[in-house]
Amino acid sequence: MQESLFEVVTSEASYLRSLRLLTDTFVLSQALRDTLTPRDHHTLFSNVQRVQSVSERFLGTLLSRVRSSPHITDLCDVVHAHAVGPFFVYVDYVRNQQYQEETYSRLMDTNVRFSAELRRLQSLPKCERLPLPSFLLLPFQRITRLRMLLQVLTQPPACPIPPSLLWKRYRVSGVVITISYPTRATEVLVGQQLPDSPQLPHCLGGQTGVEKDSRLFHSPLTS
Repeated sequence: MQESLFEVVTSEASYLRSLRLLTDTFVLSQALRDTLTPRDHHTLFSNVQRVQSVSERFLGTLLSRVRSSPHITDLCDVVHAHAVGPFFVYVDYVRNQQYQEETYSRLMDTNVRFSAELRRLQSLPKCERLPLPSFLLLPFQRITRLRMLLQVLTQPPACPIPPSLLWKRYRVSGVVITISYPTRATEVLVGQQLPDSPQLPHCLGGQTGVEKDSRLFHSPLTS
């Protein structure tokens, strides 16, 4: 269990590095912005910086817990505090997915300046030849990965766990699952069902999610 606890922290750090790369290379690129209308730029990158900000705060809290005790035994209270508050940004991100994909496809088909500048940015060594959609997929993959890590923590370990602690872990896992799949479950989270909610793309080695028929998405930078 200790390994899984630390993996929550290290994988969040890796995820945040990739988000910063997405922001610095694509979202804040003036050359790329100059090829887009304000509306298209907003649709393509909506909530990316909000997701990054939430990740920065989340990682900061996780690191504070680790520094306070090198032998951490639980992070679920930290995850729960973010899941019932800041993680709502992931629901907003999922809401925009359909429009994001449609905008990207249209721009690649009709905007020569955009596609040329995007290819230039994607060819930078720091991008490791990954296309923009693989970066845009990162928030989906992260929240799914976090759910998987928490599921590991809910498995009965060799040592006994107080029932209250075990309940808290299952509750946290349930909150993250709710955020990961904004379909009927989201009705519980946000008070209403999202219209035409998109399914999560297939990711993380095929262990979770629903496969989408899409030519856009590739493997993420985070592991």
